[in-house]
Amino acid sequence: MPISPFDPENDPVQLYRRRHGGPIYRSMGWITDPAIILEDIATGEQHTVVIGCPNADDYIRLIDAPGQEP
Repeated sequence: MPISPFDPENDPVQLYRRRHGGPIYRSMGWITDPAIILEDIATGEQHTVVIGCPNADDYIRLIDAPGQEP
């Protein structure tokens, strides 16, 4: 599942990883729709990803990654 809108009521901590691996990111919220703020859990570095852009499709929810249980 690609990045979805931030929903603190139903999923307060959304964790993502890029398809090829690497750091784990936590969704922090919105700047403006449809941009989501992601934070690298290890470093605390934040960056913005625009939902629907090609780069956003590279992020998958950690629980949706192959071999992970929901």
